Amino acid sequence: MTAGQREAMDDGLRCVATLAARDCDAHAARVWLPLGHSNWASYCGAEFGISRA
Repeated sequence: MTAGQREAMDDGLRCVATLAARDCDAHAARVWLPLGHSNWASYCGAEFGISRA
């Protein structure tokens, strides 16, 4: 059971690292502009339903 928990934690950490890297790349590429959003916050809210809060 403990090994399974460790594996799940490792999977979760890999997912978070992948998401962080993709977010950095998307922000650097200013992906919100061609989609018609005025800024990163607007893009994240409209596309993913998330905010800084």
